Amino acid sequence: MSDQMNISLKVMKEDLSIELDGEKYFYKTKARDEDDNFTARNHFVVATKNVFLWNEDDDFGYKIFTKGRNNTKRAYNLLWKKGWPLKRVHAVLPKEKVQLLHFMHNQLYDRGYGVKSHGLLKFNDSFWGLKLERVIINRELNEELAGSLINSQYKSDICGVCRELGMKLHRYDVNPENTPFCSKLNKLVHVDLDYSNIKFGSALKTALKLGFKLQS
Repeated sequence: MSDQMNISLKVMKEDLSIELDGEKYFYKTKARDEDDNFTARNHFVVATKNVFLWNEDDDFGYKIFTKGRNNTKRAYNLLWKKGWPLKRVHAVLPKEKVQLLHFMHNQLYDRGYGVKSHGLLKFNDSFWGLKLERVIINRELNEELAGSLINSQYKSDICGVCRELGMKLHRYDVNPENTPFCSKLNKLVHVDLDYSNIKFGSALKTALKLGFKLQS
C-alpha cells in the first residue's frame, strides 16, 4: 500500500480482518500463529485504545487511535460490535491530539526510549492515525530480556522522562508487553503511547515550549 494522507478502511467481520486500500490485514491470534496453513504476512493487534497493523516485510506499521474509558475491549468493541468509525465524539481522537501524539512519540524516540513516528494518516476522511517504526520482537527472548532489563532504575528513568515531557506514565505500564526488547534496535523500546498519556494539559504546554505547532 502506498503512503498517502487518506486511506480507505473496511472492517470485515466474517474473517476478523481489516482492509486498508483493499489490502487485507488479519487479526493476530495464537491459533493463527500455530496454524501452518495460515500464511498471511499482514497482521493487526488490538489494544485498549488503539489498533496496530503491519506487514512482516515492512519496518513500519499503522497505528489507529481511539479515545475511551479504561475498558480492556474498548477498541475491539468499536471495531466489531459497533462498527468503525463510530461517529460519537468520545470514540475517536481529533487531529490535534494525534498531532500531539506524533510529536511525543518522536520526543521519546529522540531520548532513546520510543519508536519514531513518520507522520499522520487519515482514514475514511474521518479519523486519524500514525505511521510508526515497527519494533521487531523475538517472542521467545522478549519476556526474558525485557523482564531482566526493566528494573526499578529503568522504570524511574522512563517515567521521569515522560514527566519532563508533561506526560503521565505509570510504573506498572512499563512491562515486557508495553516495553519490549527490540532485536533490530538492540534495546528496550516503549511502544504504548496513547490518549491516556497526553490527556492532561501539561503535555500540550510542554510540547509548545519544545516547538510543537498544530497544523490545519
